[in-house]
Parts: sequence; C-alpha cells; structure tokens
Amino acid sequence: MNQQRFAASFANAAIGLAIVRPDGSIHQANLALCQLLGRDEAALLGRQFNDLLHDGDVALFERRVASFAGQAGDPFSVELRCHGAGGQELWVSLHCGRFIDPADNRSGLIYQLHDITSRRRAEDRLHHVAFHDGLTDLANRNCFNESLGLAVERSGLDASDGFAVVFLDLDRFKVVNDSLGHIAGNTLLREVARRLRDTVRPDDLVARLGGDEFAILLHRLHQPEDAEAMAERLLHALAVPMLINGTEVVPSASIGVTFSDLGYRTADEVLRDADLAMYAAKAKGRRRVAIFDQSMHERIAEKLALESDLRRAIGEGQLSVVYQPLFELDPYRLTGFEALARWVHPERGAISPAVFIALAEESGHIEALTAWVINLAARQLAQWHAEHPHMAHLGMHVNVCGRDLANTALVPLVRDVLQRTELAPQRLTLEITETTLMSNLATALDSLQALRKMGVKFSIDDFGTGYSSLAYLSTLPIDSLKIDRSFVSGMSDRPENVEIVRAVLTLGRSLGKKVIAEGIETVQQLATLKEIGVPVGQGYLLARPMRPDQLVGLLQTGMHAEPA
Repeated sequence: MNQQRFAASFANAAIGLAIVRPDGSIHQANLALCQLLGRDEAALLGRQFNDLLHDGDVALFERRVASFAGQAGDPFSVELRCHGAGGQELWVSLHCGRFIDPADNRSGLIYQLHDITSRRRAEDRLHHVAFHDGLTDLANRNCFNESLGLAVERSGLDASDGFAVVFLDLDRFKVVNDSLGHIAGNTLLREVARRLRDTVRPDDLVARLGGDEFAILLHRLHQPEDAEAMAERLLHALAVPMLINGTEVVPSASIGVTFSDLGYRTADEVLRDADLAMYAAKAKGRRRVAIFDQSMHERIAEKLALESDLRRAIGEGQLSVVYQPLFELDPYRLTGFEALARWVHPERGAISPAVFIALAEESGHIEALTAWVINLAARQLAQWHAEHPHMAHLGMHVNVCGRDLANTALVPLVRDVLQRTELAPQRLTLEITETTLMSNLATALDSLQALRKMGVKFSIDDFGTGYSSLAYLSTLPIDSLKIDRSFVSGMSDRPENVEIVRAVLTLGRSLGKKVIAEGIETVQQLATLKEIGVPVGQGYLLARPMRPDQLVGLLQTGMHAEPA
C-alpha cells in the first residue's frame, strides 16, 4: 500500500520529479517533468540526467552530487540550466535528496525540478538595465568600474596580467547637439558606440560612462605600445564621415591612455589618470591620443584651486538658482519647478553643474551648497505663493545627494527653512538619484523617515538607471519617479524605450507613485508620453530653466503655450 501511495503521489505531483540511480541514469520520471522538458517518458528513462543540463552547469552539478552522495550530507538545492524541447534553454531550481526505492530497496537520488525561467529572465533584464547604458547598450559606469576593479586586483597579484584603459571624449559633441538637435546627438553616440565595439577585440570591454565619454578596458596587454596602437585604430575608425539628417558629420575624439604597469591600487586611480591623459590630448588640439605621465598630476593643483574658488563662490554670492517648470501634461498646466544651481566664475566663465556639483561632493562643500539652494528655492516659492495666491498648489523640487541625506543637519535645516518661509512641507520635494539612494540607503533612512514625517516629499531622479529593489520602492517614503531622460530621448527610434517608459508608469501606478518624464525635447516625445498616460513632464521643449524675473508671465496665468 505504501508503494502504491508513493507511485500515485509521484505520478500526479505538480512539480517535475526524477528518481536517479547511483550511476546517474534516470530510473523514473513523472508527467510534470516530461512536460517541463518537452520529452516523453521513453526518451528520459535510462538516460544520463547530466545530458539534460547545459554544458556550463554540468561540472558544478557533478561536484554537488558527488559531495552529497559520498557522505551523509544534507539535501541541497541549486539553480541550473536545462535543455528543453527544441534546444530551448530552461532555468530550473533543482532540489536533491536521498531516495530508497520501496519496490526493490535500492538506494538512489530524487530530484525535484521547479521551472524558474521567467524569474531568471526578469532578473537578467533588470541586471542588464542596471549595468548597461540605455542609449547605446554598452556597459555603463557601474559595470566598467566593477570589471576594472577586478583587472586591478589580477594585475596586483600577477604583473604579467597587464591591462590598459582607453578614455575617450568626443570632440565638439555639443556643436552637433545644439545645431542638429538632441536626437541627432543620440544618433551620433550610438554610431560611435558601434564603431568602438567593432574595432576592439572580443574580450575587451567598451562602456559609455555618461554624456559623450566612453572608456575601454583592454585585457591581456603586455606592452604600453599595444594600447597606444589600439587607440590610434579607434581614432581612424571614428574618423569615417557619417550622415545625420542629411548633414555630413565626422566624429572625432580626444583619447587618454594609461597602463597597468604604474602599479595602480584602485579602479578610481586608473580612471583618474586616463581622464587626465584625455584632457591633455584635448589641450593639444583634439583628435589625438595622449599617454598618461606623472606630470599630468599638475592638473590636480588646478582642481584644488577650483575647489577653493567654489568655497568662496558659495559664500560671496557668485552662484545663482534658475527654475525649470514642470507641467501636468493632460490637461496642460503648470504644476511646479525644479531648482537648479548655476555658477559663473569671474575668470573662467560658466562652470558646468556636472563639474562644480561633483566638485562640491568631493571637497565636502555639498552640504553648504544644498543648504543654500533649499533656502533660496523655498523662499522663492513662498514669495510666488504670496504674490500669486491662485498658484498655491505649485511645488518645488530640489536635488540632494547621498552625503546630504547622511548629514544629521539636513532635517533641522529643512524644518527651520519651512518655518521661516511658512512654506507648506508638502510643497517641497527632495530629489535623489536612484543609484545614490540604493547605495546610501542605510545612512539615508533616518533622514528620509524624519523628513517624510514632517510632510516633505521625495522623488527618485534618473529612475531606471540603477537597480532598485521593488520591495524597497514599495516601503520607502517615495512619492514620485522621474523617468531618466535617456529613455525619453530614445523613444522615437528605439521602440523598447517606449515599453520601458510604459513599464515604469505601470510600476508607479501599482505602487501609488507619481511618474514624471524629464528631458522632453521634441513634439513627438511629448505626444508619445501623453498617449501612454505619463501625467507630468519637464524638458526644453516645454520650458527651459529660467530666472525668477523670466517667469512672471507664466506665474500670472499658470499657462504656457503647449508645444504642437
């Protein structure tokens, strides 16, 4: 009777089951396993179970089984790839346990197989998004830094395992962007990415670090001259003219190269020196290659001087704040602003926010800069509310970084600003990038909760470029998700970007988060976003960042001519 009950349970189980003899052959297989693998029972019985596994997983599985069978170990579980019907790759969660056949008292193993293909594919897609650039599909900065860190470790253990880093910055890319438009600029970036991939060796890693900066990790190089030769080939590959919207464009780049024989200890040191070499190439006239040497560290002194200037600029009023409007897209109306810091240096002219904000973070001035922006932006919004009572619904977004959220002074600072300006806390939204939030979650959590209790809102900036856990998104005090501009800009010629935007919108709705699209540059992008149902947007098409005096008309009416 026990044997009959077992046979019935085995045959009718909803999960795949296999009884395997000590020699690895399949003795019994139930219907669920046959359906999972797309084979009938006759094709499985007597077959070596390992023949069903992906070649790359056989050795791991054999070691686990040998270790388990050879000693009184505990049952184990492992995730493996199997060959399904027609060679289709399946992911399964396999649990291995001991088994005594009640029919003949022979010992063996029993495997339980669950199909986890959908989960693994979803994880692979998330991993790909987290470690790849959305515009070019190259590796992103996170992926590159991780691979470079491993290369530094290997080279430190074995000097013969050399590597080089090639750092590229496109020459005059801003001219293409400004004259032909952002879509043309994106077309150029994708073509540059393709040429770089086609020029390097299969095992070399090409990454887009951001903007018009690219980096290449060249593995297994034994002479610095080999890296220089590769850099020259890259220059030649880029120099082939291309047509963009009927205009001939000749891409070019300034390239910096550094080699592992300098005894680097961290990935940051390597990128720092490759970056210095790239700037040296640009200073020599662009479209050329420069090899790093120690004299380039003189640039560090210049950087320190700029840090000192920034410290004075914060205290002496050289900085200003401009405000980029945010609009509800349907019906079209003003809903708030994002405060953006600007710096016009008395000798150097306008300094890019990407430069001076990063410099503020590195030098420890970011707390003072953030406090100044929050204070000024809150005061300005309160003034607008007082002058235009019908605009009392308008909110203000201010960017903060990980160091800000880890700073214990942030919460009392915001409380004091809100009390002095009499601004309703719910009108202030603090923005933090997805990557920064997830990497500083432990230190930021107290500030997030305290500020949320106060009524302040939070938004995740550049959403989709990091690797957020859905569990965190559903529990953290986040009010809105800002879709990264790279996904918005690529919607017209990359259908998958439209689906990514749609997926973020669906995710936001399911979690009760407002979704905001940033970087709207064309009428077509705006139309697509409205059709999808994205509620709020910002971008140069809608309105550029403006000084307070330039916003008077908009504030009086609350309306702005909708782009058509």
